[in-house]
Amino acid sequence: MQRSVEAVWNAWIDNIKSDLYHVIDETNSAMIISTGEYDVIRNSLRNSYPKDNKRIPHIVSELHDELAQERTDRDFGYYYHIVIEKTEKASLDEITD
Repeated sequence: MQRSVEAVWNAWIDNIKSDLYHVIDETNSAMIISTGEYDVIRNSLRNSYPKDNKRIPHIVSELHDELAQERTDRDFGYYYHIVIEKTEKASLDEITD
């Protein structure tokens, strides 16, 4: 997922700026982004796996949500999250500058 997000990072920044997505938490090494009720991870991975492995997108999505909850000690209910490692390509400098 990291590489997929980095490939279209400008679109992620635009979605954050337009309040479609929200930065929930940020550390020196990672950021947690809420995509609201839209499960970006599952929808992105859904077509990448053969029919007998259709649970993998759901599992990856659940892992990101669990990690977000663990890192913030919060329960976000029905909202979906993605945890992104900060890199040169993926940072919030465009928003905070």
